[in-house]
Amino acid sequence: MTRTACIYARIQSQKTSSSRHIKYLLDGHGTDKPEALFWTKGIPKAKATADGLPSVWAAIDRQWRREKASGGTVAAHSRVTYMQSLITMPNDITASERHSLAKQILRMFGQKHPVTIVAHDLGTSGLPNKHLHVAYSYRRFGYGPVDRELQQGFEKNLKALLERQYRKYGFKIVKNMESLQVKHKPQPLMRVLLKKHGRERMRNPTYLTRVVLPQLKAEVEKCRRVYAEEVSDTNAVYLRAAESSVAWLIKEIHKAQCLKQTPRVPNRPHTSAGSPFDDLYRSLTRIAPRRQIR
Repeated sequence: MTRTACIYARIQSQKTSSSRHIKYLLDGHGTDKPEALFWTKGIPKAKATADGLPSVWAAIDRQWRREKASGGTVAAHSRVTYMQSLITMPNDITASERHSLAKQILRMFGQKHPVTIVAHDLGTSGLPNKHLHVAYSYRRFGYGPVDRELQQGFEKNLKALLERQYRKYGFKIVKNMESLQVKHKPQPLMRVLLKKHGRERMRNPTYLTRVVLPQLKAEVEKCRRVYAEEVSDTNAVYLRAAESSVAWLIKEIHKAQCLKQTPRVPNRPHTSAGSPFDDLYRSLTRIAPRRQIR
């Protein structure tokens, strides 16, 4: 069976504490599998551990702030403390291929640039989604002058490296492929449906029942056919996620129908024989009239 891969590498400028983020990545970023593989460069070997890496990046943060405050190599208006590249990998990539890919990415950096690569097998939703987090700095030692040669064309060079390595591993490169992470959790699913159908239609229970729900049920049938053709843990997870999406939408449609059928309570007439607090409210209104905006 031909293995396919999509080139995806997103570069992000980080303006927060790098040590806190590194600790979050090493802890498995909230998934049920806290064990995370990592590779480093420009980090002392004695500190290249799961417990030592956050302290190394914390020291880099402190020196970065000192340079900024003293007018050194970091400009006073600079806010980017470090960079992160999120690289999505095919779920069927092997452990040896992932190790080789991480080593090739480390070769892009000089020895004076701190780099930490963390590998995860699951996404934040708990579904299979193998990816790499590459935390690095364009600055020498993380707080020195910016290496312009490394900075210019970094994203282009990174994607070229990924394509070259994937072809070496025997993958077929697929262009314009859909997102590799299946988004069947309620909030991401709602965003996808709002973008596709529009907010007004998504408020209509009849439209949800006649149009949106059949589409989700068709997706469930598609996942069932794929699971029947190839029984695997990944296809089973996708099938359960699709079924949970249908169950969630049915529940939301029922709630919307109940709200639509609930009669509105008419406004209470303002009579003197009403609540004993009516006279107090009227007196307060006369004392403190509404301020007019000119």
